[in-house]
Amino acid sequence: MEAKAQQLELNEDKVNEWEILLEFMFSGKVKKNKLSFPESNTADQQLQSCMGFIEYTDKYNLGGACMAIHDSLMECLEVLVENDTIDKYLKGSDIELVFRAAPEESQIRKLIVQAAMACASSRFKDQEKRCDGFAAEVLAQLRGGEHHTTWSNPLMDENTRDRYS
Repeated sequence: MEAKAQQLELNEDKVNEWEILLEFMFSGKVKKNKLSFPESNTADQQLQSCMGFIEYTDKYNLGGACMAIHDSLMECLEVLVENDTIDKYLKGSDIELVFRAAPEESQIRKLIVQAAMACASSRFKDQEKRCDGFAAEVLAQLRGGEHHTTWSNPLMDENTRDRYS
């Protein structure tokens, strides 16, 4: 029946999300905040919606279309960091999804790494091993960011210095 009518039914797909994928397929790009979510959404609901869209782009192997949720993702991550709830809502599976779906050097990858670095714990060590590019992006953020770290040379601590003076 579908072949005669030359129609394709995608019952599980949302029209506005499918339109973004079509735009991306035809032009190879998509506007940064093409997809937004209801203002009534809480930040954690918005994060879930963003991850849902990224998963949707991954389903069709069109991860470059993730940029459509850039501003929405940045907004909800900022709120979660501000409210000190990022640890509660950001999951390792979110990082894995972003690094599987989004292209290398994507702004979406940078955002998710910044959010992971904002977490108080080092709970994303598994992702450093499992997600190609995650550890490198963390390092790039450390090198180019405004993070302040202190490092003391283990070869030149007070006890070592005394032995060689």
